[in-house]
Amino acid sequence: MSEKLLPRIPIIEVFPVIEDGTLPAKATEGEPFPIRATVFREGHDAFAAEAVLLRPDGGEYSRTRMVDIAPGLDRYEAWVAPDAPGAWSFRVDSWSDPYATWRHDAAVKVGAGVDVELMLEEGARLMERAAAGKGFHNASPRPPSASTTRASVPRRTLTSRPCMTPRVACATARIPPSSACPPVSLRASA
Repeated sequence: MSEKLLPRIPIIEVFPVIEDGTLPAKATEGEPFPIRATVFREGHDAFAAEAVLLRPDGGEYSRTRMVDIAPGLDRYEAWVAPDAPGAWSFRVDSWSDPYATWRHDAAVKVGAGVDVELMLEEGARLMERAAAGKGFHNASPRPPSASTTRASVPRRTLTSRPCMTPRVACATARIPPSSACPPVSLRASA
């Protein structure tokens, strides 16, 4: 058995990497390039990943949400661009996404008329957590109140509810990363 355990949301096969990270990848100032990684988790809960571009001084320059480029293969990608020459680096962060998990489950269950009250209560508690800033980085724009989430709704749909809008998805989208790959060296030239 391996002595090194994988995190809950593993990040593997990070690209671009040269010679197993012993040499820096190359980039050009102002020219976008892709960062790719295989990101997955056990179970059915949703997760998210971001490519984090780090300045030569080690500070964060940008965070870009990664998108699934190979459905079923867990391969994610984001495009970033350094704005100056230097010894940049990047990493990939990942985290569990309780809002996306709830949104998927609620759409399926409420649409089928199964566990409607339970799904609304779970959504209300998720909105309370987001409004209180518990575990979510982005508290603005504010998600709807729990009472709005608990309000009566036609059982046939949740899509018109305030808690299912893209604005709420943005407000609840980020919780602290639960996994991060070590920074990868990148040499940007002019």
